[in-house]
Amino acid sequence: MNVTNAASVYLCIAGLLVAVACGEKTETVDHPSQRSFSGADTGTYRNVGPVTKSPPELVARGPVLVPDTSEKTEWLGQVNGIEIDVSSHGLFGLQKNRANVVRFTFDGKLVATYGGRRGRGPGEITRLVDFSVSDDAVALLDRGNARVLVYDRAGRLAREFPVSPYHRSIAFFRNQIMLIPGDTSAIDVFSRTGVHVGSLGERSDLPARCEGSGCHDAPVFCRGCEVVASASLLVVVNTDQSMITAFDASGATEWRRDFLEEDALVASWAEMDEPVVKEMQREVAGRAQGDSRTEVFKSYFMDAQASGDEIVTLAVVPSAAAFSRFGYELWLLDPVSGNYRRYRYPRQGVGYLAGGTNATGFFGIDPITGGIFRFALP
Repeated sequence: MNVTNAASVYLCIAGLLVAVACGEKTETVDHPSQRSFSGADTGTYRNVGPVTKSPPELVARGPVLVPDTSEKTEWLGQVNGIEIDVSSHGLFGLQKNRANVVRFTFDGKLVATYGGRRGRGPGEITRLVDFSVSDDAVALLDRGNARVLVYDRAGRLAREFPVSPYHRSIAFFRNQIMLIPGDTSAIDVFSRTGVHVGSLGERSDLPARCEGSGCHDAPVFCRGCEVVASASLLVVVNTDQSMITAFDASGATEWRRDFLEEDALVASWAEMDEPVVKEMQREVAGRAQGDSRTEVFKSYFMDAQASGDEIVTLAVVPSAAAFSRFGYELWLLDPVSGNYRRYRYPRQGVGYLAGGTNATGFFGIDPITGGIFRFALP
């Protein structure tokens, strides 16, 4: 068990007690390669798209010896998130342990680095949690120093500005910078020069994990929230509660869905996982010696990204039973309607932290090896 801080313990259960996105050691189970879906599987796993018949292509695996002439070539470490660089046909990779974001080509050539200096001085970072990319800038959210650092595409720091220490996720949207959760609203809006220019939505649209008299002293507000921007909507994925809320540009709620309560598939996964979760709750409660601040829950949504074609990609961990047979799923979500399509791919270890669904396909990080894989779209 990995205790992240004194206040709480986070366990993400994937498959047979597999912790994927929580810093735990990942276990694997055998996966039937090239498996076809027919008969009973079609009925059980309806809406699942076709399985790829060719193995994914390895793009980069850290540390990487970059094929260039620079002296420092081991530039890629543990990648925690990726985003497709649509303008130059490459990738951005978030490296929390190195406090930076790197931009590189599909063949593994480093193009630029954003951040990387640790500390509390100007241009330094102590706790990098998220980043966002626009046509001409890259913004890093440093929660440790409670500020945003904005770089040009070449990696030069253009400006930095203070934000709330409670902000957890960042996104460029219509030439502004969006941060969640807001101090008194769902979303805080900043100009690109760092001026707070407004707020969107209601805080009640992004509920805390624990609310009411039975909670510990201060409920953790929107702890698992991530904001992504499609062409016309801001989509907030609450991974702690498997909840998604879509806001329009004015902050009005287009739709909101609690997948644990309103989606039959996710609700069935939760029902199947309930005995496993309860067993872990008992185990953790014993180790925590009655500390009410300790929480154990299953996260089904692990990561979200948006592409320019109005589609949001979700990295999904199904029930323990489904994970042991098939591994992860990738969902392509229409943020306008809330409908989604499901896909599985042969390689079980890959977590689909996808950065887009354009002609290049989509990309996934293997949490076991750290490799970044490119997948063809079905």
